[in-house]
Amino acid sequence: MAHLTVTQRIEISLDVEIRPELSRWYAIYLMQNMQITLSPNPQLVRLKTGDVKDLPKSGPPKITQDKKIDIVLSLEENSQSTSTLVASENEVSQTTVLRILRKENYHPYKFQLVQELSEDDTHRRLQFCKTMMNLCQTNPNLHQQILFSDEATFCLNGTVNRQNCSSKHIGSSKHILNIRRN
Repeated sequence: MAHLTVTQRIEISLDVEIRPELSRWYAIYLMQNMQITLSPNPQLVRLKTGDVKDLPKSGPPKITQDKKIDIVLSLEENSQSTSTLVASENEVSQTTVLRILRKENYHPYKFQLVQELSEDDTHRRLQFCKTMMNLCQTNPNLHQQILFSDEATFCLNGTVNRQNCSSKHIGSSKHILNIRRN
């Protein structure tokens, strides 16, 4: 079911005030063509609140504050948990879990694998460059005999499945997580 924007509501409200005969036309047109339900009397809503926006919904919230806290805490306890798993543990839908996490400023984070550099690496890189320069002077075709590969996809001790690595974090704070290896 479609909803009217605030601008559309203001235009309709002003039109109805200026020309009351339009109210019947708007009601028929909107209900038939756009399948929009209007509140029983938009003018009363506007007079009560001074605004054309919907009134807040009455009744208890569908999800209690305790349930929201449980959802956030379950993710804090196990940051590698998925939204589907959190939803089944808390007996709510996955959409509800995602909506709550979005409101709490949790955002999906896709790991980007990078090589960690240590203090000794600068010396090793310089040593490697000197060695390669000496080898290139002795063998001018050396570059044709070397196979260069991407470290992220070629590894002697195993590969990293980056599709299994994801997390959620709050704002700019980062969680340190173990990366699952195949």
